[in-house]
Amino acid sequence: MPSSADTPRIADLTPGPVRVRGRAKSTGVAPLSAPRSGLACLCYSLADNAGGEHDAQDFWVEDDSGRVLVVMQDFTLDLGRSATAAAEVVDADIHAVQERLAKLAERARKKGNEMADALRSERKTLRKLYTLLCAIRAHRSGRCHVSKTLDGQQRYILEQSRYFMSTGAADGIATLKLVGAESLLLDGQEVQVEAEACLEQDPDARDGGYRVRPTRTVLRAPMDGRVVVRTETEPAPAKKSDKPRARARKGARTESWNSAWLVLLLVAAVFAVVVLAKACAGA
Repeated sequence: MPSSADTPRIADLTPGPVRVRGRAKSTGVAPLSAPRSGLACLCYSLADNAGGEHDAQDFWVEDDSGRVLVVMQDFTLDLGRSATAAAEVVDADIHAVQERLAKLAERARKKGNEMADALRSERKTLRKLYTLLCAIRAHRSGRCHVSKTLDGQQRYILEQSRYFMSTGAADGIATLKLVGAESLLLDGQEVQVEAEACLEQDPDARDGGYRVRPTRTVLRAPMDGRVVVRTETEPAPAKKSDKPRARARKGARTESWNSAWLVLLLVAAVFAVVVLAKACAGA
């Protein structure tokens, strides 16, 4: 296979081994349904299945120059772990945690301050679990709940799910057993494909006559290998320097102090004028 730097534009592909990057797009057929989360997808594999249960359908890879069809007959999937679960499972767990929080609050009210202190740690853990579940539900629909990016939210979900599962603090929460159990390729997701580029007759093109038969480039498994599909993880956003923010806070504090001193000076001046006026009146 070509080196990692050898990633030509799709419009520039030539027959032979290639590596392409772009957006995975559906061919228009009915999508696959991921077995654990129920999400519509182009490919999936189960992370906890020793037999390697997986499935895939043909899809397009698009970049700014064009698109190429990937034929998924013999393939290997190297996909990122899914950070979500079936909607009904997530909703049921959120409702269960809400009920547990309500019961703890009621117990704290009845037992007084001592009991409230004893339950504070449990309530704090449940609130963190509730936030995690809400993030999982938001991630399923492509929304951000705990991060500015979906990539950052996915890292949060996977890390927190591992933490809760390892500590046993989320016993009975089915959602966390499903998070990370699937690896998916979704429609529109960034992807990298290693395959053999082949020129084939284009069945969708208009007939060019018997002298000119329209062709297209298709990515297939090489004779002695497989199509390799990898999902691309977006790099974490660059960490912004705290110095400008610290300078802004310092400037805000300085301006606040200046305003306070100005108010005090004005009050003192008014007081001096009143005292002087009374002294003059007495004289």
